[in-house]
Amino acid sequence: MKKEIRLRFAPSPTGKLHIGGVRTFLFNYLYAKHYNGKLFLRIEDTDIERNIKDFYKEIEHLNKLNLKWDNFFEDNTIYTQSKNLKLYQKIALDLIDKGLAYKCFCTKQELEDSRNLQAKNGIKSPKYNEKCRNFSIEDQEKFSKKSSFTIRIKREKNLDIKFFDLNFSEITVNTNDLDDFVIIKENGHPTYNFACVIDDFLMGITHVFRGQEHIANTPKQIIIQKFLKYPEISYCHFSVIVDKYGKKLSKRNKETKQFLSDYLNEGYLPEAIINFLALLGWFPLQKDSEVFVLDELIKAFDGKNISKSPSFFDDTKLLFFNFSHLQKLNDEEYYNYLKTFSKKFSLLNQEDGGKIAKYYKNELQIAKELDQKLEWLEESNPFLPENIQFLKDNFHIAKLIYEYVLEKDAFSYDELINFLSKEKKILKNKNLFFTIRLLITKTTKGPELKFIFFFFSLDKIKKRIINNFRTFKNDH
Repeated sequence: MKKEIRLRFAPSPTGKLHIGGVRTFLFNYLYAKHYNGKLFLRIEDTDIERNIKDFYKEIEHLNKLNLKWDNFFEDNTIYTQSKNLKLYQKIALDLIDKGLAYKCFCTKQELEDSRNLQAKNGIKSPKYNEKCRNFSIEDQEKFSKKSSFTIRIKREKNLDIKFFDLNFSEITVNTNDLDDFVIIKENGHPTYNFACVIDDFLMGITHVFRGQEHIANTPKQIIIQKFLKYPEISYCHFSVIVDKYGKKLSKRNKETKQFLSDYLNEGYLPEAIINFLALLGWFPLQKDSEVFVLDELIKAFDGKNISKSPSFFDDTKLLFFNFSHLQKLNDEEYYNYLKTFSKKFSLLNQEDGGKIAKYYKNELQIAKELDQKLEWLEESNPFLPENIQFLKDNFHIAKLIYEYVLEKDAFSYDELINFLSKEKKILKNKNLFFTIRLLITKTTKGPELKFIFFFFSLDKIKKRIINNFRTFKNDH
């Protein structure tokens, strides 16, 4: 029977959920679902000094993407490394007993002095000098009672560590390029490389999908796997995400939003975020359009065609996907979307909101754009200087419009235009429609005049034209 494919998404609770981490989660999810496997969530919370209390709220944002991980435990609790501290320590001590690890009593100052000396002697990548490597078990026990210590792996020297990466093919690292790396820190907590190997084994993980920056960790993890006689794991590393300057997407970059919550709160649809991130370092075959729904992504994502080159984070492309998926919403869904994410739209009654939603659906990439487009609704808007001058230059047209609506109990857009058409010079004047618009909305921007007449009641159209004309005339 074929072994079930199992993957894990293993964030550290040291900050908000970064958009790059969301892509990692998505790639794991798509691969697992493509092969009818499992994707588990694991919280790697052993870095107690950097953990934040509200991280689980960040994880909840993944639920808003409608991507569900599988529960590892029957009671649906989330797998957390901190619950395994005693197990990590026991396994590390077992490795010491087998001569595969040892206690290191070097102080931080000694380690720093050693690195500085190596750098001074021209060594570009300083390593641990192995001072404690050959202490006997008795010596280790004697020093343990007097000072704190870390536990280091006792790697075999001059050994080629080879592994096949689903994206980068075969990778070879010689152990001479590594050092005897730490597996248990002074505070008794495991390092990342040690804990994740043990947890991957306990969870039955078969495949590890993660960012390219973890390639350097893989040989260390394989050394630990071999020492513990754990089964091999398949690896797939994907390229880093870079900004428009070609630099790795960083929290220091203020031009690009970094966190999933930022995008969700601004009104980017979950479907758009998923579509965008899926194509950030992966490309499907045999698909004419870039617009995917989730089922299509699952069907196409087989672990192939992952890019080795850096992936450019393009906000413009994300807006394109958001527009594309907004078009898929029905009228009620679109109305509720605007109600949630557009401040001005949320103030409209249902009838007016329905009109606005239908009119602007083919224009909006994201809801916040609507707030800029609805300035024409505001009665309190002042005339801008350029519009004041425009009305001065076209005062004869404005006066004619004002006099017409003043004496009419009822009129329509077509009736107003027909009346003005009698004045041939006015009808040919390109400023005519701007003048009508200004008298109603005080701005030259906005929807077609016919829609404005459709949106506002006749009484409101008449009232606005009369009041705005009089205000302009009195003030100017």
